[in-house]
Amino acid sequence: MALAESVIGRLILLVIDFIRSKLSDVSKQNMFTIFFVDHDPPGSTEIAPWNFYSIPLGRSEHWVKVVTAEGFPVSDVNVRFLTVEEAAAQLGNAPASIVSIIEIADVCVTKEIEQQGHTVTKTKDRHGGIDLKFHPSYAWGTGRAIFLKVSVDTKQVWSGKISFRGYDKDYHPRYARADVREIDTK
Repeated sequence: MALAESVIGRLILLVIDFIRSKLSDVSKQNMFTIFFVDHDPPGSTEIAPWNFYSIPLGRSEHWVKVVTAEGFPVSDVNVRFLTVEEAAAQLGNAPASIVSIIEIADVCVTKEIEQQGHTVTKTKDRHGGIDLKFHPSYAWGTGRAIFLKVSVDTKQVWSGKISFRGYDKDYHPRYARADVREIDTK
């Protein structure tokens, strides 16, 4: 009888640990949220996330707000646009065949980050996005936002997602995405 109770107790603890680890994995995948905002901070308003954000053809600038659910020192991030199919692919498996019709020309951080003594090195990735490296790492607090000014060059009408990739404190990639489409304003 005591042996059966011991086995049942251990099984219950194993199930609880398994569920806790799965919930932890899910919450880490939702570590960031990304929103387009109507203008540069302060006082900017988030564009409703259930709507496609529209970007006109040609060269234009847009503000993006990224919020973290977990505080950590951020050093490397990537911003790019993905098709719906690319965004649906398994995270971390960027197909080598990505041919971007939307190129991010530049990404700028707010003066607040620069005034704190951080510099940002920008490098274009091979998929039309930009990698940002913070020197030294930026202490990004829980629930705090980083605002980015994204300059894009669109070549044709398109729908997809903007993608933000950062790394958690264990250097695992984490993503946030928002719907976007390019429209012909002529």
